[in-house]
Amino acid sequence: MKHNIGKCERMLRVAFGVLFVVNGWGMLEGYGPGVASSFLLIVGAALIITGVFSYCPINVMLGHNSCKQCKEGVTDEHLPI
Repeated sequence: MKHNIGKCERMLRVAFGVLFVVNGWGMLEGYGPGVASSFLLIVGAALIITGVFSYCPINVMLGHNSCKQCKEGVTDEHLPI
């Protein structure tokens, strides 16, 4: 799979994803199921998944690539995980 998310963006996605999941879970425990807690859990999970795999399908549709090594022509095998 071709990477389209750079290292800095990966770290931010995972950090914000964890933050969203923790807040969504806390809201779920405190107030019960609701739109806000479900939204935070889903968005947080999506951010964590895209950060871990360094691939975002929305970036592909928008033509955005923040992966510096991919822009320089480095193949997937040489990218650190």
